[in-house]
Amino acid sequence: MMPSPRFALSLTLVLVSCVLILGCSRETPESLHETDHFVAAHWPTSLADAASKMETRVVSLQTGRDEKTYAELCDIVGWIPEIAADSELSEADWIPINEASLAISNRLRNEAKQAITNLAADLQAFQDLIVRESDKLARTDRERREKATSKEMLP
Repeated sequence: MMPSPRFALSLTLVLVSCVLILGCSRETPESLHETDHFVAAHWPTSLADAASKMETRVVSLQTGRDEKTYAELCDIVGWIPEIAADSELSEADWIPINEASLAISNRLRNEAKQAITNLAADLQAFQDLIVRESDKLARTDRERREKATSKEMLP
């Protein structure tokens, strides 16, 4: 025996209502980043911040080995290309940062115990590169703002 058309219509309405109610009651995030993973407290906010955080950890590690600080230094060195890519840097300016990050990350992994001593000059050169590029971004941003302000002042 087949269900009556009235029963089928009622069942369909109930199911559609449930879907609409359940679907509409769920809040959707405004961006995919709201559902992203945990962000570490030592995640740098900019290239300048990355250089500063790198320097702080290198200085700390030169006075004694601390696994947490070493792990954070490794994280920061590895994150720098992503931070640089999210900035206004050109690809030509990003490439040396990425290459230096990869080389230093590999050495930090492979020379764990003596890495800070062996890498001091390379870490300083990498930090100098990051600061130089960060300064370039700040100058470009400042020039862009000044240009926009002068355009607003024109009649």
